[in-house]
Amino acid sequence: MNRLPITALLLLAATTVARAAPPAVTSLFPAGGQVGTTVDVTATGTFEKWPVEVWCSSPGVTAKASKDKGKLAVTVAADAKPSVAWLRLSDDTGASALRPFVVGVLPEVAEKEPNDEATKPQLVDRSCVVNGKLAKNNDVDCFAVKLAKGQTLVASLLANHTLRSPMDAILQVVSADGFVLDQSHDHHGLDPQLAFTAPKDGTFVVRVFAFPSQPDSSIRFFGSEACVYRLTLTTAGFVDYAIPLAVTTDSPIKPRPVGWNLGMSPIVPSVIAPRQEAHPCFDFTENPSNTPLSPPFTLTGCVKEPNAVNVFLVKVTKGKPVTFQVESRKLELPLTPVLRVLDESGKVLTRVEPAQPNADCEAAVTPSKDETLRVEVRDLYHHGGPRFVYRLRAVTLEPDFEAAIATDRIALVPGTPLDVPLKFTIKGGTLALLTADLKLKAEGLPPSVTVALVPVDAMNKEPKLRFTAEAGGVSKPFRLNLVGMKIARLIVATLTEFDTTTADLWLTVGPNATVAPPTPKKKK
Repeated sequence: MNRLPITALLLLAATTVARAAPPAVTSLFPAGGQVGTTVDVTATGTFEKWPVEVWCSSPGVTAKASKDKGKLAVTVAADAKPSVAWLRLSDDTGASALRPFVVGVLPEVAEKEPNDEATKPQLVDRSCVVNGKLAKNNDVDCFAVKLAKGQTLVASLLANHTLRSPMDAILQVVSADGFVLDQSHDHHGLDPQLAFTAPKDGTFVVRVFAFPSQPDSSIRFFGSEACVYRLTLTTAGFVDYAIPLAVTTDSPIKPRPVGWNLGMSPIVPSVIAPRQEAHPCFDFTENPSNTPLSPPFTLTGCVKEPNAVNVFLVKVTKGKPVTFQVESRKLELPLTPVLRVLDESGKVLTRVEPAQPNADCEAAVTPSKDETLRVEVRDLYHHGGPRFVYRLRAVTLEPDFEAAIATDRIALVPGTPLDVPLKFTIKGGTLALLTADLKLKAEGLPPSVTVALVPVDAMNKEPKLRFTAEAGGVSKPFRLNLVGMKIARLIVATLTEFDTTTADLWLTVGPNATVAPPTPKKKK
């Protein structure tokens, strides 16, 4: 009998594994586009097969693979909503992780080297988005903008916060002879933003450089092919945020924008939309109220001065738990909240602060009697100012739940069931009682694929989703909805790299279906 040499078998096995590898994308460049345009985008990663299919989370954005490997044509409709869209590449073996693609309203230009020196900058229009890259160590990018006296230029850089580029950037405005006139660092997480008003007519230079987001012992400016950024430069309208940060559903109240040059078009909108609530909402940014409030409610407040403490009175009922949530950092605002709750005698019932940098906080209180609590909000570092705005929610504990799985991509071989652990976060009730009443509804699955909820019992210590496929040839998005306790919740998957979740799951069914390893999480 003929036998293949061991080296031939190993080579055959390696070829089989390589052939079955799904697309893997680490970055997109440029990482966004203007409404009403088609953008040529380079996807960095590994692609064993080409062309691939491209899916996008936003209905106004479509994309397809070009002839050359790694090249995409992304079309943004004229009526597309400015936002962060998510792109996913797939073939019959699996799908890539989601990557962000930013939809904007301003014209887009590409950074051009050489532009390292303030005396030899790249001249750009004063209202545009520059798609750039700090491609190597000690790279510096300089852009010249002509301004008239009194004009305000907003410069806002997007890199680590949304794109997860591994850079901690600094923005400077310098004069033509190199003097630093303004500077910003760590405005939105590690990303900078500034508003500079020209003291006279002239040409001013916006300079970009960075340190590594993961600090090391080197003394240098940082750069790499992964250091992709989008730099918005505009003397037109720019919305920083909108007040109030929450409105009651169907309320006639229209949040008022806060920013610069708001009377001039086009206006760059804020990416943070006010939260829609079913309960009363209040705006106390200008005139805090001494009138006791009854949960549930959401209010918008502002710590206007350094060392200031905002105080609110809240009426509670004995034995009825109340959860207080303060949100600012997640809304790209600078308050690092400290929340303190005191009873009528002045006794501190709880005091909480963020467990990690760039985070918010919440606390739960179970009153021992009917009374009016004193709720205090301040900044951890005793800072304050007009941007130190926050959203305070006070909600009673009603039956609710959240459900999540560890991956947003499911790879299924026909005839082989797959169990996926389902993690529940329960708010009211017990897991056994909850799962006994739950119904699972799938959106987007073909008839050949079924998914069932496997509840907790003597054989299963945790709930699971059991996927089964009769046939292959499936590669498509789907969603899962859990209905129980008179409420419905989408099952989400954690996008570890981006510290967020998605309900847009992906299913691949075939003999070689597999899931590409996730992109390692980068330090924010």
